This record gives sequence, structure tokens and C-alpha cells, in this order.
Amino acid sequence: MTKPTFSVLAAATAIGISLASFTPATAQTAFIPGSAQTQTSQGAVHPAFAHFREPQLMTALYHGDLRATGKSKVETMHYLMKIISAFDEPQVWFRIGQHADVALDPELAPVARGIFMTDPSLMQPAGEAALKGVLDAFINMGQERKRQMNGGEFNPFKEITAFNRGMIQNTSPFARIAANAGHDAKNLMLLAQEDPDAFMQTYGGIRTFVYTY
Repeated sequence: MTKPTFSVLAAATAIGISLASFTPATAQTAFIPGSAQTQTSQGAVHPAFAHFREPQLMTALYHGDLRATGKSKVETMHYLMKIISAFDEPQVWFRIGQHADVALDPELAPVARGIFMTDPSLMQPAGEAALKGVLDAFINMGQERKRQMNGGEFNPFKEITAFNRGMIQNTSPFARIAANAGHDAKNLMLLAQEDPDAFMQTYGGIRTFVYTY
């Protein structure tokens, strides 16, 4: 597929987003639940996001209406944090092109990280899962050791796998969110090259979600 040449700044103007002047206050007025312009149909997926791991969520961000996704704000923020971090990496400059890179909001990642560091509702689920994972890991390992002692067996590898099971069964939901978000971050980078208008509108939805969190 031939990549179209474009000016991302012109694309931003075409969809009514000026990233150079997009302040948090502006973002707050851009996201209006119940607005006729942002109403989306349950289950409808924009064709641009058909191959994403979270197509409905990305479609909702594109339209600026997250009500139809069935996801909580906390789950959405965990997912978007991975994407935002991916776009904050230096290599994004040559993955999406320098014109697109300079159009990105340099404050978005610091703002999102600040929300994570200061909002207990975001820290608590992952922290509790990690703590419970550690506790369950040692419990599982202890139970496996007891089973082996009662049976006259010694197999440290079974103890290790029992330990790992306790960790994985508690932390795997967050690992899956991170994996899906990492995959979708790459898809968004491709979208920036192939459909800049759709990318800019979706990126605007991400910014709006963060600044109005």
C-alpha cells in the first residue's frame, strides 16, 4: 500500500483540532456525553479499527463517546497509558514521520503519568493484584512442598511452577491489557501513515479522555 503524503497539521485543522492550542480547558469542552455529534451505536466498529485488539474502544475514542464500550474509566486508563507511553518513545519520530511526531502533545504522557501516581483508584487494582499474587505464590509453593514431603518427593521445579501460578493468576488481567494496548499502539502508528485524519481524531479522543479524567 502506498503511503499518502500529508501534512498532519493540515489534517488536524480539517477535523477541528489544533494541537498547538489544545489546552486542558479546551479538551473539557470537546467531550460532551449525550451530544448528538458524539452518539455511537452499541457494537458499531469504525472500519479503521477492525484489526485492533480493542476496536470498540478505539471507535469510541474516535467519536468521543465511551459509554458504549462497557469498560470502566480505570480499565480504559490502564489501556491508554500503555499507548501514550509508546507514542512518547523517541523511535515514534521515524515510525510515524516527523510531521506527525511534532503534532503530538508533548505534555500528554507527563499528565497521564501524574494521574496514575496521584489517583488511588488507578494504583489500587494493580497493587492489590501484585500483592495478592505474591501471597498466593508463597502459599502455592508451601502447599506443593508439603505435598512433596508427605509423598517422599523432592522436586524444586514443581515448587517453582506452583509459585509462578500464584503470581500469574492474579496479574495476568493487567498483562493482557498491556499486551493488547501495545499491539494497538503499533496499529495506531500505521493508521497515522495510512489515514492521518482518522489518527488525529482518535488521538484527540485520547487527549480528551486524559485531560478530563
